[in-house]
Parts: sequence; structure tokens; C-alpha cells
Amino acid sequence: MSTELTAAYAAVPEIAAAETRLTEAKRLVTEAPEAVAPEAAREAVIAEAVAAFVDSGTFPADVGRRAEEAFRDAEATGQEIVARKRAVTGAEWALYSALTDHAGAVLSHLAGRLADLLESAREAFAALGGVNSAEDAIAAGDEATSAWATLRTVVRDVGSVRDAQWTVLRGPRAPGGGVSDWAGRQWRRKGFGHVKSQHPDEMPDDVRSAAVDGSATLEYVRWLLDSGSAYVPLSLEELAADVADLTPVDVGPVTDLSPMELPPEKPRAGAVYPHSMAPHMDYATPRPPEPTPNATVNDVGVSGFSESPAQRRKYSY
Repeated sequence: MSTELTAAYAAVPEIAAAETRLTEAKRLVTEAPEAVAPEAAREAVIAEAVAAFVDSGTFPADVGRRAEEAFRDAEATGQEIVARKRAVTGAEWALYSALTDHAGAVLSHLAGRLADLLESAREAFAALGGVNSAEDAIAAGDEATSAWATLRTVVRDVGSVRDAQWTVLRGPRAPGGGVSDWAGRQWRRKGFGHVKSQHPDEMPDDVRSAAVDGSATLEYVRWLLDSGSAYVPLSLEELAADVADLTPVDVGPVTDLSPMELPPEKPRAGAVYPHSMAPHMDYATPRPPEPTPNATVNDVGVSGFSESPAQRRKYSY
């Protein structure tokens, strides 16, 4: 855990209290009495009585009571150890809840730390007056040497703040759980989460490398100052929104889906063949006259393939 993350957790009372409880619970387990199996404790008392009888010929009168007490005491000690270990598990879950519920407060503390560090860096850069190396700072005098030392400390602490930032955004690991992937991993690898106003692709190469690798450098700190919008995301949702603002959405070619008005189709009469018959629904009335044919049957069958005369005779009834 980085020093900045430790300080940020300590600045949130709920998290600090949960960490204290977990430390106390672990100490309870460390200071627990030594466990002995109840059967082994009982057997030890019986074996001692038997050895005494063999040596002296006198059998202890209270061996049964002492054996029973040894069994009960060992069993009680075992239960106490179980309870102390259970206290550790409970304290771990309480800390997990505190870290989850108060992540925003931790990130707010880190944001304040980043702002303070960048202000210190601004003052140090001004005192250096263009000096870019330790040798030149020493040659420039005590003020420049002190400013250079301040910058070195600021660079280290800014790196610690960034490391803490990603730890909090990723979220705590559940007690007994494994490491799982999270949505912010790809954004971190691309260089998001450092400034709001600039896409990572627009960063200088050395700065982007430091941002992606998590290795803060003097150039990285200078770039944060020059950007004017360095920040710590206060939640994973805020980071996602910033990524969306800086990433144009490629919607592809635009298709016009507006309604189209087509010209009406010209109606045409239905085909009437020589064998067609007029509908006759009521046989109590005279049969209507046959319709006048306007079409003839060609040699194309129903399936669309031409039929030979033999095929037509085969299927005629």
C-alpha cells in the first residue's frame, strides 16, 4: 500500500476505525491460547494417573474428575480460537464495506493532495528558473538546490497519489475472493484519468508512457501543471463520463430511414382462362354466365419448369 493511500484511509474516520478493528482482531488470534485436542488432554490426565499407579501402587482418586475437566477446558479453548478467527472474518468484511461505501471520500482526499502537490511543484519550478538537472541546481545556489529537492519529493508523491487513485477506483478485494478484471483497466492502459481536457493520444510520448506505466517523472508533473485540468476522478462513473467526452463515437455511414411515398400501382384485371367458371354460391338460382376469357394457359407448370405433353397427360384428370 502506497504512503498516500495509507494517509487517505487514515483521513476517513469510518475506514480508520475499520482498520483498527481488523488489527485488534488479528491480535486476538495471535494471542490466543494454544489449542489441544480435547481427547488428547483427557488422555494425558489418564496416562499420568496410570504411570503414578505403576510407580507407587496408588491410583489417584480424582482422576475421572480431572480427566473430564481437562477435556472440557481443551474444548472451550478450541471454541474460543474459532470465535477469535471468526472475529477476523467479521472485521475483514466490515473493512470491505467501509472501503466500498467511502471510496468517494478517499478519492476526494487524494484530489486535494494532488492539488497541493502541484502547487508546490509550481513554486519549485518558479524558483528553479529553468534549471533542469541536479548539477545545474547545485551550481545555481541554495534556493535552486532546495527547489530541486522539493520537486523530487513532489514527483515521488504524485506517483503515489496516482497509484492510490487506481487502487481505490478498482475497488477492494472481497475477503477470500480472487482478483477480477474491472472496467477501468483498459482506460488506465490508454492513459485516461489524468487530465480532463486532453485525449491521451495528444500527450507527448514520454508523458504518455509515464502516465500509462504509473512511473511519475518530472516531465509528467510539468505536463500536469501546463494542462491546467489535472484531476483525480471521484468515482468510476466520473472516469467513464470523461472517457466518453474525450472519445468520439464512430456511428458509421448515415442511412436515410425517412418514409418514402411510392406511386400507386396501376390495377390490372385478373387472369380469366377458358376453363374458368363464374362463382355459383346459391344452387337454387340459375347458373351465372361464364366469364369472358382474357388469358390462355402456357406450357409452364406450377413449379416454374416446362412440362412435356406426356407430363401434362400424366397429371390430367
